[in-house]
Amino acid sequence: MSTQEIDQFPVRSDRAKNDRGVHWPSIAQFSFSILAIIGSWIVGLGFLLLGVSDIINLGPSYTVVGSFLSAIGSLFAGVLVLPSAFFSLLRIIGNPVEKNLFSRWWGYLIVGLPAVILIGYLVSSQVWLTITILPWMHVLAIGLPVIFLFYIVQRKLPMSSPQTNSGSLAIGLIAGPLLILFIEIVMIVIAFVLLGLYVQQDPGLMVDVTALSQQFSQGMNSMEGITERVRRLLSDPVLMTSVFAIGALVIPLIEELLKPIAVWLLVRRDLSPSDGFVLGVVSGAGYAIFENLALSSNSGPDWMIVILARTGTTVLHMATSGLVGWGIVMTFRHKKYVYFPVMYLLAAVMHSLWNGSVISDTVVNFLSVEDIPAVIQQTAGTTEYLLIGLTIFSLLIMFSMNILLRRAIMSPASDGSKSAPSVMD
Repeated sequence: MSTQEIDQFPVRSDRAKNDRGVHWPSIAQFSFSILAIIGSWIVGLGFLLLGVSDIINLGPSYTVVGSFLSAIGSLFAGVLVLPSAFFSLLRIIGNPVEKNLFSRWWGYLIVGLPAVILIGYLVSSQVWLTITILPWMHVLAIGLPVIFLFYIVQRKLPMSSPQTNSGSLAIGLIAGPLLILFIEIVMIVIAFVLLGLYVQQDPGLMVDVTALSQQFSQGMNSMEGITERVRRLLSDPVLMTSVFAIGALVIPLIEELLKPIAVWLLVRRDLSPSDGFVLGVVSGAGYAIFENLALSSNSGPDWMIVILARTGTTVLHMATSGLVGWGIVMTFRHKKYVYFPVMYLLAAVMHSLWNGSVISDTVVNFLSVEDIPAVIQQTAGTTEYLLIGLTIFSLLIMFSMNILLRRAIMSPASDGSKSAPSVMD
């Protein structure tokens, strides 16, 4: 098989199935997409009204920028779900789109990223420009790396249908994060209850916790006082260990299991190994976009630094989600049982290293907590190198997996050309 033939693989379809009668999976996808769009746009309009109200009452300042970044981000999320609604609707009315609409030229849009970041950096020094222009640079800076990474992953591989890809992105962008957030909140509440019982045994810790609660309820007017109390609390070994256990162990395990949610929904269908990896990457891209929009909305003058750091997390999330998606298909569809636990463990370790290094850096350099273990101090001293290394390693994973899967497809014994069903099918 020639390179040209691989590059022009047809979009695979399961149109032969469910050609007659009501296609309930597409109805479910369409209904979910419409609700997600409406919800995202309502949230976006709410933030927009809040930002306008703050400008009218308080005047333009960096404190209102977060509202406009969140507004445009939420509206942008709704736009990203539109294709899922459109393609599932076409399937419902019996006219599914099977043509590959993703052009390889889309990957070259990444050349515009430096200009976007430069413009964002320049306007972030002026309040009015930050309010009016930065939100648009914000969504471009988040979206362009995702397009480029998807191009790397799917290059010369068989493409799933537009409904499958857009549905996987929509589910990864909306359903996955909400499910993960719910589980994480439950786990954190349980941890807080247990830690509360521990804190009650120490009057000094109880004083700091009570004071913190009062300061939060009053609007966090004194960050210096809050930082000092948090510093004292984290000087306690049990509380410090709990922070690392939750942030660098529990959260990575939850997120890496559920990020490839689209693959889990399709695991009963006839997925090929390349389907598992690519759809896992797409689902992980949705999660990365959600997280980036949520966690970088209050960046203000530090926007460029924050967006560059978030680009690294985008690479990590997409690569690890792809690995787990591949492991899911290899184990649950192709009965190679070692793949899922190994890929899941690898993804969780990579995520744990990332979170652990960030927590270490925060504890040592921002909070200046004293009397902490030497390993935390050493990790904090190498945070930048570790994050850059994990980003490069994640990129290498995506390049390598693309080559590996292409070779598997060209192998006569390969089953990589099997169809991928529509998402939710």
